[in-house]
Amino acid sequence: MTVSPPPSPAHHGQDQMRRLGHGSGALRLQLALFILVSLAALWGFTFIALERREQLDTASAEVEMQALAQAYAENSLSTIKRIDLILLELARTWTLRPDEFAADIARHQADLDDVALQVAVADKTGVMVYSSIQRIQERVSLADREHFKVHQQAQANRLFISKPVLGRVSGKWSLQFTRPLLRDGRFGGVIIISVAPELFSRFYDTLSMGRQGVVLMVRDSAEIMARAPDWQAYMGRSLPTAPYLAPDAAPRGSFRRVAVLDGVPRLYGYRKLPDYHLTFVAALPLDEILAGTQRQRQATFATMAAMSLLLAAMAWLILRSVRARDRAERALRDANRALSLAGSVFQHTMDAVMVTEIDGTIVSVNPAFTDVTGYEAAEVIGHTPRLLRSGRHDAAFYRALFEQLASTGSWRGEIWNRRKDGQSYLEWIRISLVRDENGKPLRYVSVSNDVTELRAGDEHLRHLAFHDPLTGLPNRALLLDRISQGISVAQRDGRGMGVMFIDLDRFKPINDTLGHDVGDQLLQQVAQRLSQAVRHSDTVARIGGDEFVILLEQVDDGITYVNLAEKLLASLSRPMLLGPHTLEVGASIGIACYPGDGDSAATLMKHADAAMYVSKASGRGAYHFYHPGMTAQSVQRTAAEPGPAERAAE
Repeated sequence: MTVSPPPSPAHHGQDQMRRLGHGSGALRLQLALFILVSLAALWGFTFIALERREQLDTASAEVEMQALAQAYAENSLSTIKRIDLILLELARTWTLRPDEFAADIARHQADLDDVALQVAVADKTGVMVYSSIQRIQERVSLADREHFKVHQQAQANRLFISKPVLGRVSGKWSLQFTRPLLRDGRFGGVIIISVAPELFSRFYDTLSMGRQGVVLMVRDSAEIMARAPDWQAYMGRSLPTAPYLAPDAAPRGSFRRVAVLDGVPRLYGYRKLPDYHLTFVAALPLDEILAGTQRQRQATFATMAAMSLLLAAMAWLILRSVRARDRAERALRDANRALSLAGSVFQHTMDAVMVTEIDGTIVSVNPAFTDVTGYEAAEVIGHTPRLLRSGRHDAAFYRALFEQLASTGSWRGEIWNRRKDGQSYLEWIRISLVRDENGKPLRYVSVSNDVTELRAGDEHLRHLAFHDPLTGLPNRALLLDRISQGISVAQRDGRGMGVMFIDLDRFKPINDTLGHDVGDQLLQQVAQRLSQAVRHSDTVARIGGDEFVILLEQVDDGITYVNLAEKLLASLSRPMLLGPHTLEVGASIGIACYPGDGDSAATLMKHADAAMYVSKASGRGAYHFYHPGMTAQSVQRTAAEPGPAERAAE
């Protein structure tokens, strides 16, 4: 809100001039000092307000960059696990059934075409004995390669991801995903999947990051593994230093600095994956982040410069006027003109200001107040600010506000108010008590800004961090949090709860033949059917790909799970109409219950997933409750079938 300027102090100015004209040098000095102090305070307040705006913009950008880095890390982790699963299967085939290796390559061809430049095998001396892109006609040694030496020295069956290398057979830049070939615990060579770095740069294409926004995948040893845009220009290069490369770096964070490689000042957010010695980074240029702040800064400085000149002119006129009585009237007219100009500037400020009497009666508002609330000045003058109350704050809130105002003379914070059209809006407001020259309370002045859109932007970022963008359902992070909370409530109340792990049948053929758009529409319709089948208190989440999980709380009997499972299978087996397509899918369901099947979110998810495997193996379109024997079965199947995170990537 904003206030109209106070009445012209012409009469007071004339009296002041008469006293100055009578030679009061002390009064002249006091007046000059008052103007200088007021000017300094005005500039100080302006710098503080602009600094606060920049801090808010930067803090919002830090949250956004960390959220983007987290999404980039989760997207890439899914791809890494998918590649590692293929490596494990191919290594097992090469070791145990080498005559079936070519057939196994062909079986994985669709997945390999999506991620791999080539599949290669090196024997225990480092000589390449197999390449999927050409027949081995010349002796090619990989004994000097980093990924061969690591496995030769460690001889432990662990995934290793090399720095970018230029292939001796493919002639292309690639990241080497490798595992050792172990026979009876002895090193027998290395199996390699060469992956194009741009596979980990595709995430950038899903974002809108401006002209100089970047995403990076960096190894803990500082090599750049992937970058977008312009990934090829950065292959073979390393970062001299970065905060996230420090040994004691936090697993996630943000920082500002000038980029070492291209010299652009940016705000960075990062997320580390310590198990893979990788860090995922998202960054935006500072000039784009602070563009709005810079525009406001320029406009504010222009206004402040005008006001400063105005006050300086007033001081000069007042001091000049006391030198001669015959010039008093001319000086007074000049001062009144200056006050009129100050009132004009005041009327056109972008902040809304409202002035009230001590009893709360509104005496003045400015045009910005009308712009924000929709009320004209004539509609509110004579009323109290209760006219704007939205009903979102209780009496205790306003009681605390007025108590602080009475004790300190000011209050600031956020208030939900209501416009003339009935719409609620959030404003940042500062209310100050104005006293007269004797210290007696005179009026209240409030200055406010509409921050509804800023708050909505923060809520949107929080929603993106914890919900699936395709279906709007809770994602894995939010689901795990709710399961953990549900376990705490169940422990306290002595009640039961459980999770149902749902995997769609026949989804992949539909997605591959009809395209991802149809697949996305199918997943959205499945999400709707699942949500309609459960209670309002239950949680339906999509954790990736064609996998969904339902959390049921306050359930103590098995018949509830049985009834819901049969209801879900019947619902998902009904044909789904998607444009010209009539599609039929089914589902396999695994059920794990607290406390019998686990006392943590991770254990319940793992056991429900194992039960789902049994349902798929029994012919699909079925459900099974978890029992301990299923865990061993699911471990045996892990080598042949993708797990939850990997199936999410498909």
